[in-house]
Amino acid sequence: MEYSKYQLVYEDKIPDEFANLDSVRIVSNIGRVYVVLVRGSFEETRDLIQESAPLQCDELPVLFRRYIYYK
Repeated sequence: MEYSKYQLVYEDKIPDEFANLDSVRIVSNIGRVYVVLVRGSFEETRDLIQESAPLQCDELPVLFRRYIYYK
């Protein structure tokens, strides 16, 4: 299974319907900035991320320890 990591910025907070998905894990949150780990490749998850309407979206490298965190 492949995973993708994103840094997302929202106007207020991360939408609950996105944050509560089984395939999404919030790794960290500082103010309006969230780092999330999502099950699937960047290509597979890009539409899901865009549907959550972030103001900014950056793809980040996935480190092995974050993969263990997700499991």
